[in-house]
Amino acid sequence: MSNRQLIEFNLTREDIPARPDFNPSRETPLVPAMEHQDLRVTRNGDGARFMRVIILACQMIERANPGRVAVMTDHVLNDAGDVEAMTITVIEPR
Repeated sequence: MSNRQLIEFNLTREDIPARPDFNPSRETPLVPAMEHQDLRVTRNGDGARFMRVIILACQMIERANPGRVAVMTDHVLNDAGDVEAMTITVIEPR
């Protein structure tokens, strides 16, 4: 996975306007060309929003990379030991 581009990601489902035919139980609202991208998620606001961004990033990157699973790597911790940033990438399942 060495040819993957790292991009900043800070979206929740609420940040992306839904299409009229959008079904949130079957799809994510947006899947950019993430086949060759990793997503860098940085805490920006409260913990609940940070978690929603992480969940959407994992869902979207898995959808763009069928047959692979999302993993969280390169964690950055603050002085209290809380996660402030991470990278979402994909790996082949075992």
